[in-house]
Amino acid sequence: DSVASRWLGDVYKRQGEPHFRPSITHNDSVVALASVPGSGNSWTRYLLIQATGIATGSVYQEVGLGEGVMDSSVLVVKTHKREVDTFDKIIMLVRDPHEAILSEFNRQSSKSKTGHAPSKSFEGPYWKQFVYRMTNEWAKSNIFWYKSFPDPSTRHVTFYEKLVTETEDELRKMVKFLGMEISNETMQCITNNKEGPFHRKRRKTVGRDAFDDNMMAKLNFTKRKVYTVLNGG
Repeated sequence: DSVASRWLGDVYKRQGEPHFRPSITHNDSVVALASVPGSGNSWTRYLLIQATGIATGSVYQEVGLGEGVMDSSVLVVKTHKREVDTFDKIIMLVRDPHEAILSEFNRQSSKSKTGHAPSKSFEGPYWKQFVYRMTNEWAKSNIFWYKSFPDPSTRHVTFYEKLVTETEDELRKMVKFLGMEISNETMQCITNNKEGPFHRKRRKTVGRDAFDDNMMAKLNFTKRKVYTVLNGG
């Protein structure tokens, strides 16, 4: 889509076209970048491409360099699926479920990564069904991915909110997990251009107030349960 083309073009202008790694022995890792939809996977790939100059892949056939590529020639492979047999390592990108669900509902309703759902969409029965379904999916997926890689050396968890507020530290941790480093010069460039075309402008009228009391209770309980697991509890 146009967003994918724009963000890849933005990176190309600054550092040249991202490249695929050359043929690598079968011992090199295929790394999943796993997240629930609405968690900022595309923006994270944008940061990783800037940091390394290496293309990222995806299990989906979307527009952009590396889409549909699922081997070690790419830095990481985007997935929302609970299927990990083809991966040697995983980076989990975890976003607060309230925000992830709102983001994905906006994307699906507007058919745009940065669009907004009409306000009336939050009033009907579909919104309620969507919240409960996605809350369960958020919990199942994050716990599945975490437990599928019990060896800490094969698993890295990044919380989206920390990536937003502490971009440099969190990005360095991800890149280190991938066996690479970021120069100070490159990091400064990333800091100056970290937004990309992904962040949705907030509307004051539709936010967490879209969740009723029962939804909030379900979300808060589920979040505590999952974060306890992710934090080693």
